[in-house]
Amino acid sequence: MIGQTASVQVLASYTSPRSAVTKELLDSFTRCRTALVRYEDRHSAVTEREIEIQFLYYNMPVWYVLAWDRLRDDIHSFRIGRIRDIQVLSTEFRLRPPASFLAAGEETARAM
Repeated sequence: MIGQTASVQVLASYTSPRSAVTKELLDSFTRCRTALVRYEDRHSAVTEREIEIQFLYYNMPVWYVLAWDRLRDDIHSFRIGRIRDIQVLSTEFRLRPPASFLAAGEETARAM
């Protein structure tokens, strides 16, 4: 999914994603394997999440993952530059119906 240019607030805190993280995210996404991520939110709180990556969202120049968050049992967006570590797990998943993810992507874009 492609959005608009990121907001001034998002750009002010933007850091490029590490190539090792990007490589593992793409592996998880293309192989439909769950990923265990260590994620730092905008308040610097770090959590560990197991996610099913459903969509990649580009809000120039910031990339996001729209995923099923197994901890929250709900859809969640993760800014790729804030993923500190990732491990691709052997657990496979099926893609979920896209409508709710597309709506979440639009909502995320409006908030940026």
